[in-house]
Amino acid sequence: MIKDCGRKSVRAAAIFTAGFSECGTEEGAALEREMVIAAKEYGLRLIGPNCIGIYCPSSKLAFFPGLSREEGHIGFISQSGGHAEELARQASKWGLTFSKIISYGNGCDLDSTDFLEYLGEDQDTKIVALYVEGVKDGTRFARTLMNVARSKPVVVWKGGTSENSARAAASHTGSLTGSNAIWNAILNHPGIIRVQDFEELGDTLLTIQYLNPPKNRNVAVVGAGGGFSVAVTDILDRFGLVVKRFTKETVDRLNEIIPPLGTGTKNPIDLSYFLMQDISLLKKSIEIVANDPNIDMVLTHISPDFTGNDALSDAFISRKQVEIVEVMVDIRNLMEERFPTKPFAVILNAPAKIEYEIDRLEINETLLEKGICVYLNSRRAANALRNLTQLQR
Repeated sequence: MIKDCGRKSVRAAAIFTAGFSECGTEEGAALEREMVIAAKEYGLRLIGPNCIGIYCPSSKLAFFPGLSREEGHIGFISQSGGHAEELARQASKWGLTFSKIISYGNGCDLDSTDFLEYLGEDQDTKIVALYVEGVKDGTRFARTLMNVARSKPVVVWKGGTSENSARAAASHTGSLTGSNAIWNAILNHPGIIRVQDFEELGDTLLTIQYLNPPKNRNVAVVGAGGGFSVAVTDILDRFGLVVKRFTKETVDRLNEIIPPLGTGTKNPIDLSYFLMQDISLLKKSIEIVANDPNIDMVLTHISPDFTGNDALSDAFISRKQVEIVEVMVDIRNLMEERFPTKPFAVILNAPAKIEYEIDRLEINETLLEKGICVYLNSRRAANALRNLTQLQR
């Protein structure tokens, strides 16, 4: 079939079929070599085999029906077809939009380095992401990766870091995963962010797509619930972020607007149940702390059922949920206009009642549509914001 394509002057082909070098058999490897030789005879380039090809919204080219046609600026290269498909399907849930997603499988001809070089020069791609298990030419890959990272953020998920996962990678795409020490050295480079799993990949891409890197790692935490504020502070600290003290002027201004009963104004800020009465208190507090010279980014946390207070009616909570979205949009606009170098992000806490979980997911989706960076728990927020700060190394 490749020879037939060559005779018809086809310039490139994506081979979805499996059964080649990833099988670990001489027969499969020989068939793959034969295919490459046939393609080179006609100057035809190959993507794959054992892949799902290319997703390119601007060309109306998709892996499967139903994927978003919205064009974006993230280019994702994946040795795994499953990860490529899943990220494309989950894009709307994360608020992500793509220029291209490339699944290249075994990479018998064109491989990760070729696509990395391409996306580095592609004007439609502003952020590059990569899932890779192994590479053929490590020197060329490292040189290309570092070159791209000089002009664009690069997020790398390296698969096959343990002995068992390396064995799985060999049967998955026929890849030798290489030395972890060498990979650690390659990926410890300015402009390159290393992630450990699919969830962290999505959260990090969301964060880079929506937020500018902060000048430093100092975070203001604003929300309702003293215990949760302490828990968020612990998690931020674990990820190398700092919940730094406000200046005296900031604390004095906060004390002028936040009632003194059961609240806190020294970072983290606890607005307690007063937030239920007046959600605009959130915006007023954030406007004050964002002006603090000790603060580089602002993180707010809120629950869609307001800490599970059983005394609140469903009608009251529904009204307040509408207000949540409105005030978050106001805060986003405020931060972009007055504090563009200070990222603003939201943690949408899990509700105390299961019936409000659907509300939480709907609010999450709405906030993403409004261009607001939102996370469904504090660990994910801390991890992603820590990764964002690496772009300032």
